[in-house]
Amino acid sequence: MKTITPWLCLITLIFTLAMPAAAPQAQTAVADIGPAHSGSWYNPPQNGHGFSIEFGVTGGGDPLAVVYWYIYDDQGQPLFLTGTGVPQGNRVDIEFTSPTGMLFGEFDAASVARDPGGRGVFEFSDNETGIFSYTPSDFTRQAWGHGPVESLAISKVFGIPAPRVFGQPASQVCAADPQSPFPDYDTTPLAPDVSGMERDARQAAADMTLGWNIGNTMEAIGGETAWGNPPVTSELLALVKASGFDAIRIPAAWDQYADADTARIDRDWLDRVRTVVQYGVDNDLDVVVNIHWDGGWLENNVTPDKRAEVQARQRAYWQQIATHLREFDDRVLFASANEPHVENGEQMAVLMAYHQAFVDAVRCTGGRNAYRTLVIQGPKTDIELTDALFTRMPVDTVPNRLMAELHFYTPYNFTLMTEDQDWGKQFYYWGQGNHSPTEPDRNPTWGEEDTIDELLAVAGRQFVEQGIPVIIGEYGAQRRDNLAGEQRERNLKSRADWLEYVTRQSLANGLVPFYWDTGGLDNNQSGLFDRDSLTVFDRQGLDALLRGAGKLD
Repeated sequence: MKTITPWLCLITLIFTLAMPAAAPQAQTAVADIGPAHSGSWYNPPQNGHGFSIEFGVTGGGDPLAVVYWYIYDDQGQPLFLTGTGVPQGNRVDIEFTSPTGMLFGEFDAASVARDPGGRGVFEFSDNETGIFSYTPSDFTRQAWGHGPVESLAISKVFGIPAPRVFGQPASQVCAADPQSPFPDYDTTPLAPDVSGMERDARQAAADMTLGWNIGNTMEAIGGETAWGNPPVTSELLALVKASGFDAIRIPAAWDQYADADTARIDRDWLDRVRTVVQYGVDNDLDVVVNIHWDGGWLENNVTPDKRAEVQARQRAYWQQIATHLREFDDRVLFASANEPHVENGEQMAVLMAYHQAFVDAVRCTGGRNAYRTLVIQGPKTDIELTDALFTRMPVDTVPNRLMAELHFYTPYNFTLMTEDQDWGKQFYYWGQGNHSPTEPDRNPTWGEEDTIDELLAVAGRQFVEQGIPVIIGEYGAQRRDNLAGEQRERNLKSRADWLEYVTRQSLANGLVPFYWDTGGLDNNQSGLFDRDSLTVFDRQGLDALLRGAGKLD
């Protein structure tokens, strides 16, 4: 058995970072270090030692540097130190570890010794030159014979040029795309403005407990009132706030209001959306604005053959939306999409390109958008599919300003299914205490408390435990007004229990739930409020949500 080589460790560890894709970038003097500084560094007059340095971001969006120092002990034997640190300006301080005991093949990881390796400091003049200083630990001084290093000049041999430097978008990301079929709408970019944007994504999520969707309204094909709801008013959102919600989601259509050839969004519609956002802010609600189904131009076209066209349209729309809503403070969040139809890794790569276009378009408009929290949707916003296919967040220019979004309608047979199918029947009842002794074929065969616990825990582990906040952007269960008597009573009790349980378990896993309200008050609908009379219509459902959120005993 042989001691493992440093290069194998490099291969093993390097992919723990979410690194941006390579792109040509000239040498540039910059104040803030970032991925453009990644690469192999050494002191030219010296042989036998050097550094592999990777600058990237964690899954939660925090800047991170990972360093591998290949060196010798005082007997001429090769060894290596590893370390991590957080970039600050043009400097990064690294706390090194000295690992020993690794072997080729299978070995007990507990047998690997990780002794203190000392402290290193890298200071960069640009992305090609810098200096390195080192203070050994007692261990490395005694075990390896290491002494201090003072202001050692280092140069980059080769690296992974990248179009991102922490702090601002690179010019090539924000420049007009000559291949785009649409005009560039980022015509008035502003300098970054952090005023009113002090909350990062995690702080914003911590301030939200229960959200509400203005469903079937701003996203309605044919216009705001085309699906039967009245226009949104400040009075409606005052009712929502008074009823216990602290955030709203505005599903919005844009494509039907845009010129098909130029992607220019109608100014009156941009103004209308801004007015509704202002209603939310005036009522002390956090507001999430998205591009919803919108005719399916993005959602149904997450494919390689549609990528160029859809990505260009995504960029054009978000340049206009972000510019028009740029003055709002951190109470307003933008969401890239709704439920993008993705089923495999090839489609997932395309979706990430759409999300990256969204992030870049918003950030490049500048002003408060340089720091705005942005929301990224998993494939189909499905928890299991997202766990299988979603491996990283988009690259951002500022840390801790991204959230993930998932939706939850499990079990479908209970929450949304309106007709029996050959593959399964509708569930009228849900919850271990609500099964019918006389209609066993209407009791759930899956998707009860244990399933909900498992699924929501998956989302918590994948994102929240990695520092990435999550909104459950939609969840809900229909009323079945076609039932009567004991059937109806048991169904409504089941629905209330489902709403309370999903709300409580979402929050227990760090997920912020947003109730899906279509505004409909009849059969197979989920409206909580009579939007015409501005009154609470579904008190039982509302109280269940409030109990789940800890707002009602």
